[in-house]
Amino acid sequence: MADPRGNREKLLDSGVELLSQKRFTDIKMEEVAALGGVTKPMVYYYFGSKGGFYNALVDHMFEIAREAFSGAFPESISVREALRRFMLTRLRIQRENTTYAEAWDNLLQESWRLCDMEVSGRRFFQEVFQPVFDRGVRDGELRPDIKPGLVLAVLASVIEGALERKHIDTSNNRLMEQLADDVTDIVFNGIKSEKR
Repeated sequence: MADPRGNREKLLDSGVELLSQKRFTDIKMEEVAALGGVTKPMVYYYFGSKGGFYNALVDHMFEIAREAFSGAFPESISVREALRRFMLTRLRIQRENTTYAEAWDNLLQESWRLCDMEVSGRRFFQEVFQPVFDRGVRDGELRPDIKPGLVLAVLASVIEGALERKHIDTSNNRLMEQLADDVTDIVFNGIKSEKR
């Protein structure tokens, strides 16, 4: 095989494209192979099974998310600013990589149904956002009973609602900044510590 790493990446990208159109359980390995330009046995060669492909696809999508959010939450950032940056980054992803954003949404929706907590966002929150919340609680910025996953789920829901129902133009940076500021204020006021 001349380029196994390239084929593997093409198959994962094919999985993202297909996942942007339908649930993972509806994706057939024949479709992945065809879109990736290989035979079905090659998909199984790289991933072993549909379950192996699913796990690799999840890891691939988390890596894309890590790259998108890389550097967004430095050690010194406040929780309010982290929430704002989360929204703006998510809106930027929606604008710049619609296929990935739709695939991510389908993956999360199906993962809740499958009770797959690795995909359902817990891992992303623990790796990327939990330290921000931990510092906020430690520094008295947040109430100690706050559940970060729930907060980010609320933000994601607001983003999706704004994009779907209001048909917000994500290319309008000023509008995106205003939306992020307004929603961040509402959410942060609900979780901030009363001591401050």
